[in-house]
Amino acid sequence: NLSRRDADVAIRASDSPGETLVGRRLANLNWAVYARADAPATEAEAHEPKLLFRRDWVALGDPLGYVKAARYVRDHVPAERIALRSSAVLGLTEAVEQGMGIGPLPCFIADQRPGLVRLLPPDPDFSTGLWILTHPDIRHAPRVRAFMDFVGGELAKRKAQLEGAGERDDGAGDRRVVAVARQVLHEGAIDLEPSDRKPLQRGKAGIARAEIIDGKVHAEL
Repeated sequence: NLSRRDADVAIRASDSPGETLVGRRLANLNWAVYARADAPATEAEAHEPKLLFRRDWVALGDPLGYVKAARYVRDHVPAERIALRSSAVLGLTEAVEQGMGIGPLPCFIADQRPGLVRLLPPDPDFSTGLWILTHPDIRHAPRVRAFMDFVGGELAKRKAQLEGAGERDDGAGDRRVVAVARQVLHEGAIDLEPSDRKPLQRGKAGIARAEIIDGKVHAEL
């Protein structure tokens, strides 16, 4: 927490990083709708994306209903087609891989998983900024300047991957970028690791439903 001086520098996913901080926007964290690799868009769905709303979907849970991707699902997908709700981004990713449904996922996570395929291109309405920030009074301190220049430069080199415009790459450098960005989501918006899985419940039309709620919400996505 920068305001409590727990740290000198923060990497934050937000559209509103704070008026009392200084830094720079490194990239946009883009999201797209993904499916299991063996269930790509049909020719009809590619021609008319609205047909995708007939599939089962996974989505962020109601406590995170303000998140852009969650609002999209809520506004477009019938409630009876929501197979799972979760506050864990990795939980959603794994659910899509297991074939529980399709759904919006961060491109920098989903693009590194061969078991997933995009159904739609990244939607700019889902995106949020990735910032590196510090306090104005220490911005010129040599150690802070050196750290921000190095980390900011390394993340900027992989802007295409973070924004979902790059090719899949299993290199160690890219794995580090994914790990850093995942941690940003963990600390800044949504816990990535599910810690409390409730039993499957029955939804409308007798379809099995699950609700996974965990973690704390700290910032906007």
